[in-house]
Amino acid sequence: MAIVRNILALWSRQDRRAKRAYDHCVAVARAPAHYGPDRVADDVDGRFDMLVLHLFFMIRRARVAGAAGAGLVQALLDCFVRDMDNNLREMGAGDIGVAKRVKYMVHALNGQLHSYLTAADEGPAALRAVLARTMFADQPAADAAAGRLAAYAGRQMDALGAATDVDLAAGRARMHEADDAYRAAAGERPA
Repeated sequence: MAIVRNILALWSRQDRRAKRAYDHCVAVARAPAHYGPDRVADDVDGRFDMLVLHLFFMIRRARVAGAAGAGLVQALLDCFVRDMDNNLREMGAGDIGVAKRVKYMVHALNGQLHSYLTAADEGPAALRAVLARTMFADQPAADAAAGRLAAYAGRQMDALGAATDVDLAAGRARMHEADDAYRAAAGERPA
């Protein structure tokens, strides 16, 4: 019985840590600085894409943090699935509809994460191209908007790269506030 209790306590602790990191991704992804003219569309798809991008930042950092990071990656993905399930239910979707939509969202998440991870390994130009295709496909100023977002992404990846593995595993690794990261990416002083 003690073994089961210890396993549940460990899982619960990991879940709380991942939830802390996931909630931070959600909060930064929801910042108004991301949305508007010549920025990401302020709609369900745009907000989903921004959440995936911020999860990518956290997951990319966690992948280099050893065993603790691997556990965090899976726990973050579990948080994402639970969050999407809850959001769909709040919007009135039924059980069958929720399952289908969550499956689609997980498929989209996996595809975008793979694209971002590959592009980040190839360099800033590749990440900019993927962002232009993913976030700004229908916008006339897609290249400029993608460049701005790619510079922002670099700032956020740097912020998480400076976090310790201990802080990351505990869910305490932090990105910059969105406004500050955009200002710094543009060469301005953060407020």
